[in-house]
Amino acid sequence: MSMKTLLTTLAAFTGFSIWTYAQIPPKPVTIPHHCDLIPALSSMKPTETVNDKNPIDLILVSKTDRKIYFLHEGKVTFVFTSAFGDGQGAKILEGDERTPEGTYFISSKNIHSDFHKSLGVSYPNAYDLSYAKKYNVSPGGAIMVHGMSNKITLAQNIIVANAINLTNWTQGCMAVRNDQIDSVFPFVNEGTPIEICPAKSHK
Repeated sequence: MSMKTLLTTLAAFTGFSIWTYAQIPPKPVTIPHHCDLIPALSSMKPTETVNDKNPIDLILVSKTDRKIYFLHEGKVTFVFTSAFGDGQGAKILEGDERTPEGTYFISSKNIHSDFHKSLGVSYPNAYDLSYAKKYNVSPGGAIMVHGMSNKITLAQNIIVANAINLTNWTQGCMAVRNDQIDSVFPFVNEGTPIEICPAKSHK
């Protein structure tokens, strides 16, 4: 009996998972539709012109460039450097510190977040749930695009926030500066698509 079969059998009998993220195979991800636009978008100057009648209609996340692009009708309105989770690859289970990869939508907005303000992401989707169920693990959740932790005294300081976001420090979320989330928060509606592009999925 292989180790994989043994672990699966024991999990089925005990009702508890004994898989770790190091043992679970990497999750195959279908590259979101708009990821191939990122090289062209990276050369665009952000317009910074959005309003209630012309809201952001697509959020495109590049793990390769560590950038988040906020678009309206194909034009970049804002682009921010972002910190992600420290884990490599697509999120599989709770606690793996990976940022999800794939196609989602903004599921909630929170002005009283522990991270200044936050835009909830609709992870896990049906595919994420089925992959986690296959290994009897929890897929995790509470993935957001958010600002800096309220516990950081100098979080409002742009220099401090930029320094913190030079590294991937979140548990799987996407973090930007407080002033940056403030800029886009009013113009992102629930239901707005967000595509998180795997590292090296575009050149």
